[in-house]
Amino acid sequence: MFTNGSRLFLGATALTALAFTVYGITQSWGALGSVTLFFLIGVFGLLAGVAIWSRDANVAPTDEAAVRTSAAAHAPPVRSIWPLVGGIGGVLLAVGLVTDQRFFVAGVIFVVVAFVEWAVEAWAERASADAGFNADVRARTLSPLELPLAAAGGVAIVIFGFSRVMLAAEEKVGPVIFVVAAALVLVFGWLFASKPRLRRGLVITICALGGLAVLTGGIASASKGQREDLTQDYKEDPYASRDGHKNCSEDTSDVADEDSSGRVADKASVSATFTLTADGKLDLRQLGGSLPEATTLLIDKGNPVTFLFKNEMPGPERRLRIFAGKYPHVDENGSIVADTFDTVEYCTQAIAEGDTAFLGLTMNKPSAASSEPFYAEVPGVDGAKVEIVVP
Repeated sequence: MFTNGSRLFLGATALTALAFTVYGITQSWGALGSVTLFFLIGVFGLLAGVAIWSRDANVAPTDEAAVRTSAAAHAPPVRSIWPLVGGIGGVLLAVGLVTDQRFFVAGVIFVVVAFVEWAVEAWAERASADAGFNADVRARTLSPLELPLAAAGGVAIVIFGFSRVMLAAEEKVGPVIFVVAAALVLVFGWLFASKPRLRRGLVITICALGGLAVLTGGIASASKGQREDLTQDYKEDPYASRDGHKNCSEDTSDVADEDSSGRVADKASVSATFTLTADGKLDLRQLGGSLPEATTLLIDKGNPVTFLFKNEMPGPERRLRIFAGKYPHVDENGSIVADTFDTVEYCTQAIAEGDTAFLGLTMNKPSAASSEPFYAEVPGVDGAKVEIVVP
């Protein structure tokens, strides 16, 4: 009942199934190993079924009809790339299960395309005894669809793979990769244009290897993830000071304070104007100065606000500092670090007497959430302080 070939593949299927069971029990069904062994079971089982159905392609020499109709009596089929495409799709399916679902979708597309193309190619080969006519039948059936779809798919693969590489590459390495890739495209484009008699197979091979290299790099880069500076939870605020990145103290020797213009163009909807008077007091006028001086500034949580700071006090340059809370420090794992706090503050550039500075910010937390109250002050000037309330 079972041929020699079927026995071989059935044995391989059984051994792989045993390995799959042992691996799953001992390794807690690890994703990568389990998926790989499961696919091997399917491959060996399929080959065993083919061997049983074809009886190892053995034909008795006394069976004249079988000899005339056997595969050996017909011209060999043309070489086909679709088994390779299907194999690539199977690899993408396995990789996508453990990395990125987009690779899984790409694998499904590869497998479906390989199945349709291979099936139509096999059907066209049996259309007649003339190989040229059969090739024409296949071309008239699939070429109107496969050429534009293949071009769009190739462009999509190159764009997606190259984008993953650029997102994962370090900031200084990215431009180098971009220049090298552009140089390679230019060199091979010149080669193809200057040598029009190059064999078609060589051109297709070079293009396929280039696309495969980009796809492989994209898979590796996607599994690595984007570089750290592209995954931060916030974008750098030019007015904010976090972990000492910006100087908001009374020290005006910082490079960020050099060449400050001290001039601000007319601004619409200024939330408040702070004025450091000649006697060292910090006056507050809300709504651009249309209301009388206030002692407490009220700011809505989550709404962008804009401030003007005017320095009328003689002496060294001064800046306005907004203290926006002190909160427990949270590490990368989301755990609170004991006895460690983060301070959020905003500040203007240091300006001289008679100058004006601009400050824009958004209060994302209420003042009640901080261990210390919010306030605005001029560092180095005693008493130049205004309370801020964020409900």
